[in-house]
Amino acid sequence: MVVKFFSLSSSELFLRGSKFIFFLSLANFYDSDVIYEYGLFTALFSILFVFSDVGYQTLILKEMSHKNSYSNYIKYSQLSLWRVLLFSFISLFFLFYYFFTANSLFFYIFILFLADAIFATIFSFYRALHKSIEETKTKFIIGSIFIISSTCTLFLSSVHLLFLTLSFSYLAYAIVSAKFLKAKIVKLFFRSFTLQKYLLMSQNSIYIFIGSLSTIAYLRADILMLNIFNSADGVTLYSVASRVLELSLVAPAMISALLMPLLIKDAKQNLTKSILRQFFIGIAVMTLFLIISPYVVEIFFKQFIDTTELLNILLLSIPFMLVNGYVFTLFIAKDASRYYALSAFVMLLSNVILNYMYIPTDGYIAAAYTTLLTEVFGTVFALLLLKKSVVI
Repeated sequence: MVVKFFSLSSSELFLRGSKFIFFLSLANFYDSDVIYEYGLFTALFSILFVFSDVGYQTLILKEMSHKNSYSNYIKYSQLSLWRVLLFSFISLFFLFYYFFTANSLFFYIFILFLADAIFATIFSFYRALHKSIEETKTKFIIGSIFIISSTCTLFLSSVHLLFLTLSFSYLAYAIVSAKFLKAKIVKLFFRSFTLQKYLLMSQNSIYIFIGSLSTIAYLRADILMLNIFNSADGVTLYSVASRVLELSLVAPAMISALLMPLLIKDAKQNLTKSILRQFFIGIAVMTLFLIISPYVVEIFFKQFIDTTELLNILLLSIPFMLVNGYVFTLFIAKDASRYYALSAFVMLLSNVILNYMYIPTDGYIAAAYTTLLTEVFGTVFALLLLKKSVVI
C-alpha cells in the first residue's frame, strides 16, 4: 500500500506538475486571451468529459475489482470504447458552435480531452487490477509530453502550432496505449453493438453519473458563469487560481483513488477517525499553500498578481474538499451512490444560485467565496447523510 501510494503519488505529481508548467508557460509567453480561452474551454470540455462518462469509469473499476475475468475484460473494454465515442459525439455540437466564433483553441482542447477520455478508462483497469507500475509509467510519459510542449513555448511564437503538436502527440500516445482500441475489440464492438446494452449498463451507474456530473459542473460553474456575465478578466484570474489549487490536491486525490478498491472489500472502518484524518491532512496542505501562495503568484504569475486574494479564499476550502471526496468515495464503494448523487447535486444547485446572486455585483471574488461556502455546506450535508445511512 505504501509503495503504491508513493509510486502513484510521484507519477501523479509529475503529471499534474507538468500540466501546471505548461499552463505556466502559456501565462508567461502568450497574451491573456490564450489563458482566457484555455480556461474557458477546459471548463466546458471537462463537463462534457464527465457527462459522456455516465459513471462508466467508476463502474469499470468496481466491477473489475470484484471479478477479473476475460469475459469481464471484453465487456468493459467495449464499454470503454463506447464512452470515448460518446464523448466525441456530444462534443460535435459544441465544436460546430465554436467553429463560427472568434475563439481559436476549442478544437485543440477537444483533442486533449479526447485523449484524457481514453486514458481515464485505461487507468480504471490499472487500478482495478492493481497495476500501479503500468499506471506510473504511463503518467510519466504523459507528463513528459507536456514538459516537452512547455519547452516549445520558448521558440514557438504560434500558439496554434504549439497546441497542434501537443494535442496530436498526446492523442497518438493514448491510441497506442489503449488495448480496447485494438482492431479485435473494435470489430467485436461494432458487430455486437446494441444501444440497449449500454443503456442497461448506464442504469447501473446512474447515481455515479449524476454525482460525477454535478461535482464537475459545480467545480467549473464559477468559470462558466463568470464568462456568461462577461467577465473575461475573472475567467483568466480564476483559471490561474484553479491551477494552483488543483496542484495542492495531488497527494490527497491519490489517497482517494487508492482507497476505492480497498473500501469496496473492507467492511469495517473507523469512519470518524478516517474523516478527521482527511480533514487534518487538508488543514496541513491548506496552511502550506497559504504560506507559499503569495510567492507562487509573484514569481510565476506576476502579470496576474490580483490572483493572490482569489487563491487564498479558494485554499480555505481544501479541508472540506478532502472530507467530501472521502465521503463520496465511501458512498460509491458501499453501493450507496444515491447519497453521493444527492450531495453533489445539492452542492451544484447551491453554487449556481449563489453565483447568480453575487457574481454580477462582486465578480470573481464572489465566485471564490461561493465555492468556499458550498464546500462547507456540502460537508455538513454529506456527513448528515452518512450518519443517517443504514447501508454504511
